[in-house]
This record gives sequence, structure tokens and C-alpha cells, in this order.
Amino acid sequence: MRIAILIAALTSLAPLAAAAQSPIAMPIAIDRPQRLGGNIPLVTLTINGISGTFLLDTGATATVVSRDFAARAGLKPTGDAGGHDSAGTQTQGQTLEPGRLSLPGASGGVEAFGLMAMDIPALAPLGVSGVFSPQSLAGDGCVNIDFKGNTVTYATAGAPACRVDGMALVDHSSLRRPTVTLRIVETGRTVTLVLDSGAGRTVLPGDAGDGLPALDAGTSRSVTGTATAMQAVGPVTLMIGSHPVRLARAAIAAGAKTPVLGMDALGAARIVLGADGTVALDF
Repeated sequence: MRIAILIAALTSLAPLAAAAQSPIAMPIAIDRPQRLGGNIPLVTLTINGISGTFLLDTGATATVVSRDFAARAGLKPTGDAGGHDSAGTQTQGQTLEPGRLSLPGASGGVEAFGLMAMDIPALAPLGVSGVFSPQSLAGDGCVNIDFKGNTVTYATAGAPACRVDGMALVDHSSLRRPTVTLRIVETGRTVTLVLDSGAGRTVLPGDAGDGLPALDAGTSRSVTGTATAMQAVGPVTLMIGSHPVRLARAAIAAGAKTPVLGMDALGAARIVLGADGTVALDF
């Protein structure tokens, strides 16, 4: 049974300007290499004529490129910028001037706004040039991410890819990241998680592990290399609308770690990010 759940992210998304006379859709292939466990989504993007491999990360608030890629693509810095990674660690980088992103079906490409450059030590050894925030592609239409079909499609307003039937409004977010509110079946607890395709594993809030079987302890690393202690629990069933997602294990957030719904739950999902700030999740 398919469900579609409408959730809302911040309505202010960093747009990529794309002019089109009629609705068009521009697909980009998603690669999930087995060498990375098969659940890390990567896309190949060409900016200013320079191609690179990027982590497709719905949990990212901006598209971030390595300093090396920025230099090779001729993306000039425009100022300093700071933020926090998923572990809550403060990060430092630079804002960049817009670049030209090549997309299938978009003659001359589209202008890429909201780019940042910073060191990404966890991704560099994997040959990954940065983190791609699909929200930045919403423009005046939407981005349709189909993990079952392994495609991410930028579509202009009115394109079929932007339509999702049977949607129900379940959440609003003040973040520039899409969120979903769900129920932990085993405990009846309701939690709100960030939809994060950049995370391999689902991470529950720190106090959501009460009543769940404890497994082993370990560590996780953010894309900036920050290590965070984690306690695993499971099995756990997450009820998203009327759709149950059963996980053999999930992690419990420690410290400032952001609770997320990761690729262990999103691996066969479809996500539509709208320019108006709405987000549709379809299983």
C-alpha cells in the first residue's frame, strides 16, 4: 500500500534560477556504490564545466564543495560563513559566487546560488567533492528524489514530477531541512526527525530509547570528521502515517547530535521537495 505524507520545511529555499516556457523535468542518476555499503546516495554534478561526485544530502541546508573543487571550478569566495555539522560541531567555510550547473534538458545550464566551500575530511578519501543539498534546486518547481528508481529530478512548476496524490499535512519546520513527525510503535512515543539522506542510519532523540532493547555502543562520524558516541537500540518500528518502517537497529542521539531519519528507512522512498516549502514523502 502506497502512502503519501505531506510535510513542510522552511519556505525560504536557496533557488537555482531556471527559465522554462513549459514544464520540464531534468533527471540526474543516483549511484549507491556497494563499496560504501549500498545506502549512501551519490550524484555526479558539473559546475562551471568541472565534474565532481557529491553526497545527495536532504539534511544539508546548503550545497557545500571542497576548497579544492571550488578552486578548480573557478568559484570565487565572497565572504566567511559558519554553521554546525550533524554532530553539533561548529564549522567554518566561505560563501561562493554563483556557478553554472549543467542539467540534462537545460540549455546552457542553470545558475547555482547558495554555494559554500569548506574542508570535508570524511568525504575526501572517498573521492567525493562535496555535499549536494537538493533543496537548492527547488527553484520555482520541485525536486523529486526517487530512491527506488535511483533518480533525482529537477522539475519546473506544473511538471508531473511535482504532483503527489493523497498527501496529508503532518508537520511544519522552522529549519531549512525537511522533517517528519512519526510514532515509535514499541513505546508509543512521538518524535520529529530530519529527513536525512546523508545519514546511513536513523538516529532517535536522546530520551527516545527508553523502553527499547539496548544493543551495542559505538561511534559515528559527521562529514566534517567529528566523532560522536552512540548507543544502538532495536529492533524498532517507526510508524510514518499508516506506513510502518521496521529497523533492526537505530542509534540514540548523544549531546547535540541531530535526530534523523536515515537511508536505512528512506532506501525505497520517494521525496518531493517543493519550492513553496512543502515536502512529500511517499513509500
